Amino acid sequence: MPLISITCEENFRDYLISSLKASILSKVPNVAFLDISRRITHFETIEAALILRNTFHLLPEGSIHFIFVQNIIDEKKPPLVFSYKNHFFITADNGFISLFLQDEKPEEIVRLDSKIFVSPFSEIKYYPKVVTQILNKVPLNEIGFIPEEFTDPRFPKPLFEDNAIKGMILYFDSYQNVISNITKADFTKYSQFNHFEISMQYTDFKIKRINQYYHEVLGGELFALFNNFNILEIGQYNGKIKEIYNLNKQTRISIEFYD
Repeated sequence: MPLISITCEENFRDYLISSLKASILSKVPNVAFLDISRRITHFETIEAALILRNTFHLLPEGSIHFIFVQNIIDEKKPPLVFSYKNHFFITADNGFISLFLQDEKPEEIVRLDSKIFVSPFSEIKYYPKVVTQILNKVPLNEIGFIPEEFTDPRFPKPLFEDNAIKGMILYFDSYQNVISNITKADFTKYSQFNHFEISMQYTDFKIKRINQYYHEVLGGELFALFNNFNILEIGQYNGKIKEIYNLNKQTRISIEFYD
């Protein structure tokens, strides 16, 4: 059974999602839908990219993924369709592609016909056709045209020093926990050191332990762990670290290693 996933901003035009699903089902009755997330922070393409990058591979090859985050499309800037690891992604031209792929390139990428997207309801009318074409294995270069360029920001990577990693806050989850750009693989590069200390710009706290579970600390205490995406997460158990420390995106995070 073909599978279509939805990743969208919180409270994103619910009528569009429902209408789109209904319209696709009228063309492909046996398709299944899966909501990856319908609570992405508004305009946060990095958040959407990280969540989808770490979940899409759990779905069958050939799946189609809609991304409705910072969904600004019109005849001047129509949507993009790209393929990666035998999955297909449909998104606005908002930088999502580069943030999702990070250092990799799409296998194929096309821009849809600009003449189609002339009203706020164009997605409902046109996307079912695109889905049908993909499921019928129509080559992407017959669905759209190869773009001369598209929005191409760089994914923010941490900096590495002899005895330190310098990262930053990428976004906050629904519990206001910090999601950083430091991975478990980054951390293990410094395994020759016996100790470490995690600190954050504009705060006075120090964390010297990586937890395995959230509940390994008492209520109100700070914790750091590598979450199910193997990304460093920092939070306050039964608390809201973002609010208490008045944190913002791109606040610097440091891990200093020592013997």
